[in-house]
Amino acid sequence: LKFPTLNEKSNKKFASYLKVLRLLYNQLNGNSGGYISKRQIYYQDVTLFNDQKTVDAIIDNLIESFGCHLEDVGVVASQKGFIFGDLTMRYRGEEWIFRESKGADLIPVISMNSSSDDFVFETGDIEEILVIEKESVFKKICENERGNRKLILTGKGFADRLTKLFLYHLSMYFIHVPVRGIFDSDVYGLMIFKDYRYTNFIKTNKGFTSSCSRMIFKGTYLLENQNSLGHLDITQVDFTRMRSQSTTSISSSLHSNVTTPEFSPNLIQFEVGDLLHLTDFELNDSNIVDDESDSGSCVDSDDDAASDVTELCDEVTEIFKQQRQTEKFFICLIGLPASGKSTVVKHLTQFLDDNFKTKLPSENNIKITPLILEVKCSNTSLRRFNIDKKANNSDYLKVPKDTALLDFFKRIEKYESVYEPVTVQEIQTLGAKYFCISNVGETYYYECGHKQGNDCKLYRNPALAAIYEFLATYRTRFALEYLKSVESFYTLGGYRPL
Repeated sequence: LKFPTLNEKSNKKFASYLKVLRLLYNQLNGNSGGYISKRQIYYQDVTLFNDQKTVDAIIDNLIESFGCHLEDVGVVASQKGFIFGDLTMRYRGEEWIFRESKGADLIPVISMNSSSDDFVFETGDIEEILVIEKESVFKKICENERGNRKLILTGKGFADRLTKLFLYHLSMYFIHVPVRGIFDSDVYGLMIFKDYRYTNFIKTNKGFTSSCSRMIFKGTYLLENQNSLGHLDITQVDFTRMRSQSTTSISSSLHSNVTTPEFSPNLIQFEVGDLLHLTDFELNDSNIVDDESDSGSCVDSDDDAASDVTELCDEVTEIFKQQRQTEKFFICLIGLPASGKSTVVKHLTQFLDDNFKTKLPSENNIKITPLILEVKCSNTSLRRFNIDKKANNSDYLKVPKDTALLDFFKRIEKYESVYEPVTVQEIQTLGAKYFCISNVGETYYYECGHKQGNDCKLYRNPALAAIYEFLATYRTRFALEYLKSVESFYTLGGYRPL
């Protein structure tokens, strides 16, 4: 960025930076009071900035250069999402009261650095948290669900970070309340669902934190009410967007117990074609409508579609059979004491026994691949609960409880002092696969087992897909009973500081 120059565009850009810096300076010095949104900054000089994107780019560049957060310079993103229902929220000394009788409200501004301790939510016995894709559908559902003890949110399409952060804290606070989402039955609806459930909504290097990893896909479905609903032909743009999506997370979600029962494998085929299974099979060009061509000549019959689905399923089954004959996995569980290994291994054993054969192979020429599953726990409340349980096991039989607790703390200190994290280089050297689960399924991450393509990632091996499904659904499938015990430990007098 240079000034002055003979280039009018460069001079205008320099002036735009100066204008934004002046506004940020006023915020930091308290001359304006409170926060200012990016949209408000844009309206300070519409002629200079021309459009909102200019302001967004300037602020993002400045924040990155300063090495700070938006809130540190008194700037917040514009409010976009809405909430409907009866809810009282106290946040860092402020109180918001939402009431159905007043209609929908904008989701309040909260800090991106908020923690669970900053929030206190009060409401009646809510039965469900609903997340709606579109504002028009949101308004209709609010009318129909009034008085039914539901909290209803919408991000109006792809949700902003504020909406996703609010949903994260809301769903974590009401951990036993189901969260369901209603989205369009097209690639964009699935992309928005995936954005809520699988996309890391805060950019960090500490793992995976989605806005709501336990969200259930409630609909809509392409095949329901098919005689009364109008359908649009797929366009080349739609197809390109579908191919560009990582299908692993969506596929795992639709096949898991977390989804509604109507999601059968055949239904998945009809909903999103073969894109959730293999990239080796492509739609015929005649089945794709180009944006500039006539769409009327590109419609297949239901019989043809069903035939393609059956053929695809047969091909997938055959590939999985071949895979099982060539590679077996040895699961190695690792983790520090009191991280929850015993609980995870119990649930993993149950999950595998219920769904897969888990015995030593008797065939010849079998490749044994190590699969490392690391269990971590950075939540001090959970670790303290785990330590209390460990102090009751057979190692400390007839030992006073306080003595056992102190001894176990010393053991943890010893192990932590020599702990070395698993590295990518180690994994590559061992030829191993690696997964990790943290804080009872609150986060999970992985770096293995993908079939690499130009525009898609997919677990081709059923064993890796199974481990991924176990981790992706652990919070809702296995952790609730454990979390109830933790809650009872702290609320019913089980916890006692040393």
